[in-house]
Formats: sequence, C-alpha cells, structure tokens
Amino acid sequence: MSELRYPNESREYRDARDLLLKDEQELIDKVKSVAERRRNLPPGGELKEDYVFQWANDGKVGKSVKFSELFADKNTLLLYSFMYGPSWDKPCPSCTSLVDGFDRTWYQVTQDAAFVAIAKAPADRINAWAKQRGWSQIDLPPGLGPRPT
Repeated sequence: MSELRYPNESREYRDARDLLLKDEQELIDKVKSVAERRRNLPPGGELKEDYVFQWANDGKVGKSVKFSELFADKNTLLLYSFMYGPSWDKPCPSCTSLVDGFDRTWYQVTQDAAFVAIAKAPADRINAWAKQRGWSQIDLPPGLGPRPT
C-alpha cells in the first residue's frame, strides 16, 4: 500500500503498517463524516431569555452585556468557560494556559466567529488576573455568570 519503506523492515512489519494506515484513513473519513453531519444539524432550541453577563475587560469591568451582544457582527460564538470559581484565589492552571494561547491567536479565531472566555469569579478579579497574564485581545464577559434579564 505505502511506497515508504524503512531500512531492514520485515514483510510482517510492512503488512501491519499498511493495515494500520488503512484503519487510520477509515477513522479520518468517519470523523469527517460526523463533522459534516454536525455542521448540518437543524437549529437547536432558542434561549428562554437573553442572559446578562458582566464585562471583566479593562475599561468595561462590571458593565452589563447581553448574551446576544457577544456575537457582535458574527453569526457564530465560540465561548470558552474557564475554571475560576467565585472563592478561588487563582483560576485553573490548565485553563489559564489555554486562555494564554487563545489571547495570542485571537485575531485568527475571530475572523469567522466571535470568541469570549467566561468564568464565575467576580469581574474585578478576572480583570486583575488578565492583566497579570498580559491578556489584551480576548473578550472577558464573566462576572458571576449568567443571570436572566
């Protein structure tokens, strides 16, 4: 199947690798098929209310923002919920690392979708953490989490 050969490989090894390659390609095809079906799902249920969050970005800390406004001019919203509880001193280290990366690649992600990160910690603490981490691109509308209007 594969033209690639390794020095001194056995026929048994090549046959096993070729079989594995076939299985891997079938798996890739299945994942692509499922992704296509997901993209073609009909619209889901509508929210009962337009939830309100509090901004945690500098200059907007504590100001209200509706869920519908988080989309801005995009029709898709990517929402990352990072673990930072109301009584925690610091957020989850893994989540922090991910948000570090999101902040650095924000320009690319937001070409086709709006992107925000939310947490349950108070907006002023999230803002302080964002400053400490150097987050400057990512929208942070967390506050105490969603509250119906």
